[in-house]
Amino acid sequence: MTLSKRGTFILIGSILALALAMCLIFLPSLRAAVLRPLVDTWISFRYALAIISERVQWSLAIAIALTVSLLSLLKRMPRDRPAKPSAAGAKPPRQGPLMRISDVLGRARRSRFAREQAMLELRDLTAHVLAFRNGISVLEAKAQIDKGTWTQDATVRDLFVRSLDKRRLRSGQDFHADAEEIMSMIEKFYQEV
Repeated sequence: MTLSKRGTFILIGSILALALAMCLIFLPSLRAAVLRPLVDTWISFRYALAIISERVQWSLAIAIALTVSLLSLLKRMPRDRPAKPSAAGAKPPRQGPLMRISDVLGRARRSRFAREQAMLELRDLTAHVLAFRNGISVLEAKAQIDKGTWTQDATVRDLFVRSLDKRRLRSGQDFHADAEEIMSMIEKFYQEV
């Protein structure tokens, strides 16, 4: 017979409660150490309540009850939150490649790292378009881009080499013009399909 996690937790809690009860019954020193502060606290609480008038006691009890009721109602009220993904592990929709490149190009104005990321994203997008256009795998398309055999246009081919030059990426010099030219070339390839 196997127990669920909850059943195991209840069983262990019950055993611990029974052990504590036995210790309190049979060990007077432990009983005095544990129960004396609890009893003293209860007596002082009752003494403090005796000082307060009955009207104030009822007012406090009603105020506490109303607060608890109001908080439980507020907790149950529906909120305008986005729906959580299902427990089956559904993931939120991914960004498309153009949205990703747009985001990366927007960040590229600020740092060299973002410019490097933008060039890698442009290279990946170019490889996917070439693979789709020529009916080859993405890895073969990336190999063609690295070799420089993917286009006859030397200017566009050299853009990847120039754009990955660390000195140009560091300064951001002509980066956006190169990226724009690469994007127009990718668009032209995509329209030819």
